[in-house]
Amino acid sequence: MKNSICTGSTLIVLMLIISLLSCSKEREVGITNECEQVCLNGGNCVDNNCECPDGFFGELCEQMDIQELLNNGESPLELYNNGVALEELYGKRFMEGIIFFVDINNEFQNFNGLVADESSIPDKIWGCQNVFITQLLHVMEDPAFPEVIQGAKVGDGYPNTTIILNSPCNGLNSVALLCSERNVNGVTGWFLPSRGELDLIHRNLELNGHQVSGGEYFWSSTGYDDGNVWVQNLTTGVQSPLGKTQLANLKAIKSF
Repeated sequence: MKNSICTGSTLIVLMLIISLLSCSKEREVGITNECEQVCLNGGNCVDNNCECPDGFFGELCEQMDIQELLNNGESPLELYNNGVALEELYGKRFMEGIIFFVDINNEFQNFNGLVADESSIPDKIWGCQNVFITQLLHVMEDPAFPEVIQGAKVGDGYPNTTIILNSPCNGLNSVALLCSERNVNGVTGWFLPSRGELDLIHRNLELNGHQVSGGEYFWSSTGYDDGNVWVQNLTTGVQSPLGKTQLANLKAIKSF
């Protein structure tokens, strides 16, 4: 009887020793899913390493790939609200354009920001010459930053373009029509920028090393008088009126 008890006790002790050794060995080879530090931004700990979700990298998934997050559908405004600086957003690609404005102050009800077409169309007349476009305001005041004059402000490019297309000339052979018909890899809804919107391309892209122009003058949708329209050199920033029958370049933009 005593021998049976001893034998049983010995087996229990041996099983405990084997179990402890097994646990110790697991800890030695690192097969636990516990990390020394917490993985950030939704990262998962696997074999003591952080596996990062798309758009994040680094030892703890602490670094952000902004372009990849934009490619995966996050909006520039969402990224700004999550701590990304405007300077890091400007120049990135979104909706087949280059980000140059994000409405961080909720000034506009109909859109959250603007992108510029990466391509430019060279040497076009503005069009609709000898046609008085009644609703297109004449802006003879000097440019200002920020623009506050109706017809020249940020947000005026789309309604200006609509006015031109609905005018007696129907936008025929105009840069406004070329913008409205633009299709970039299936993305439509482009329009001719206002004077203020062109200036933001200069300030937020060109002055920060994101070259999208080549230094030439570009048409705006902001009228000066019956025969002249505002243009801007996107590299130097110079703005001036130019006759509708003269040649300048075209940079379409769209909202998001």
